[in-house]
Amino acid sequence: MTNRRAVVGFAVALVLADLACLLAAALGAWLVRDSLSRLQHSIPLLPTAVMMATGLVVLLVLGLYAPVNLVDGTKEFQLVVRACVVALAADSAMSFLLQRDVSREWLVLAWLMAAPALLLERFLMRRISWAVRRRSRLVRRALLVGVDADAAALAAALNDESAGMKVVGFLDDYHPVGTLLSRELRVLGGTATLQEAARRESADDAIIVPQALPWETLQRLIATAAVAPDGPRVHISAGFYDLLTTSVRFSEHHHIPLLTVNKARLSLKESIVKTSLDYAIAAALLIALSPLIALVATWQAVRGRSGPFQRRRVAGVVRPPFDMLTFRSSEPFHSTFILKLPALLNVLAGQMSIVGPRPRDIGEAAPRGVVMARLRPGLTGPWREVEDPAEQSLLDLYYIRAYSISLDLQVMLRRLRSRLRIAGGSVAAQLAAEQVP
Repeated sequence: MTNRRAVVGFAVALVLADLACLLAAALGAWLVRDSLSRLQHSIPLLPTAVMMATGLVVLLVLGLYAPVNLVDGTKEFQLVVRACVVALAADSAMSFLLQRDVSREWLVLAWLMAAPALLLERFLMRRISWAVRRRSRLVRRALLVGVDADAAALAAALNDESAGMKVVGFLDDYHPVGTLLSRELRVLGGTATLQEAARRESADDAIIVPQALPWETLQRLIATAAVAPDGPRVHISAGFYDLLTTSVRFSEHHHIPLLTVNKARLSLKESIVKTSLDYAIAAALLIALSPLIALVATWQAVRGRSGPFQRRRVAGVVRPPFDMLTFRSSEPFHSTFILKLPALLNVLAGQMSIVGPRPRDIGEAAPRGVVMARLRPGLTGPWREVEDPAEQSLLDLYYIRAYSISLDLQVMLRRLRSRLRIAGGSVAAQLAAEQVP
């Protein structure tokens, strides 16, 4: 259904790249050990082969070749670190049980070197996959089941060229077949025709929008997906389901299986790390950019501004409403980044985070999941990547559901790259303009 040749090719390339990283880590550990001990040791060929085999098996077992864990999100990187720890433990146990003469120092060093090598390799492979997606390869075709405003926003977000998924149409029982709904996407049939429509449109996935469907229809679709021998992989959109926003865990009471709803809040450890990261980054940026801030404030004072700062009343979640500070103008630089620099003071005051949900004006309703999670609004976040408020709300809910410190770091890195591209484009445009006679 998908371009299977491209998918198989990418999987093979990923396996070969992983093996190359494991081999490089094993040889690198051998060189470091020799240089530190000042003794000449032979290359541990058999232990190296065992290490590579163990690593490949652990990566496979932990799902690091499953499409659901690849290319997007932070789960792939978390699983890589976990795989290295598990593989180190497995190699150590095998060497002890089989009484193999393997240097423990070499083994530990090899896996310590394998972890960053695999992380870097997976990051580069992710970039390659994104480039391949722009050529309409490694892209999964999907149907959206159910129609409302959030379904349209979800379709727009998934049809981004870097998303790896292409929505080909909607299934709905309340709109006639052929109804144009969003960006040339039409209703292709009723919800009962899911399997047939998936075959006809070569769709790999079907995404159910539960709030747009009657409860009976939702039950029927889930039951059908569970017993169908083939057909598309069925997902349920978590857009407006607070249960899925907070996540659930399995529990048992008197032999009765239950789904227990987790609290949509950061753990104590996550809260401490996030707050510390916010304060450290905000303080470092204020110190490093203090000459720039002083220059902008002085420029505006000279230009006769009533004051350098503009206050925007923002709804607080953890604390009462507060005034978010920005410059009245970013002159003479004309940069939205510079415009928002005073808001770093809000971060130091504990009112905002560097990364978080979109700041909302007083009276503007926030998605319920954002309120439940009690996350401080952020200077940046996944919501910065789109302009439509409905899409921004969906990205805020994704951010809460998938929150981790590594996700914050990934968002900051992505925004930094975006800023560098914008700055590079502006410089290039200015140089081109100066060369025009």
